[in-house]
Amino acid sequence: MTALRAAHLVLSRVTETGSAIEVYHDRIRETMLSRLGAEALRAIHARLAVVLEAERDSDPETLVTHFQG
Repeated sequence: MTALRAAHLVLSRVTETGSAIEVYHDRIRETMLSRLGAEALRAIHARLAVVLEAERDSDPETLVTHFQG
């Protein structure tokens, strides 16, 4: 993470629920996702779906994406 921040490839920020990391470039995101196993990716999608579903203004398409994932 330190190297990614130093290269300006990710942005760290504080949110109401903790910290968040945003990836600036799609290729970085794709590489990170390719290193996850199928089970880990499903678990991440499930957690995201549950958290997003609890929000008042959740985007329905985003919810569908994560529930399908």
